[in-house]
Amino acid sequence: REDYTGEPESRALLLGAHDPYLDLRDRERILPDTGQQRTVWQTVANPGVLLSGGRVAGIWRSRTTGRRTAFTFTAFRPLSTEERAAFCREAEALAAFRGSEAGTIDWEEGA
Repeated sequence: REDYTGEPESRALLLGAHDPYLDLRDRERILPDTGQQRTVWQTVANPGVLLSGGRVAGIWRSRTTGRRTAFTFTAFRPLSTEERAAFCREAEALAAFRGSEAGTIDWEEGA
């Protein structure tokens, strides 16, 4: 995997459900919409987060079957082609880190 050389504010990342970045006291700084906040910060089983430009752009979930990991991404706003491609690269890297291959990547429209 290539090292990222762009500005950190422009990088697309997949954050895990309990990433410390998501523990900010002022959640509205990274996700202003309170309805979407309820989708991200749940009592049980938080999803992962699509982070773009330091702000929450959606959520993700994964399921591993055999040696393949399938991802479902739910975007909270329209994403550029470049953002979608960057999230797909992140999914491939995460699957490899977990010792599997990236399977399907499904995109859904979110809240």
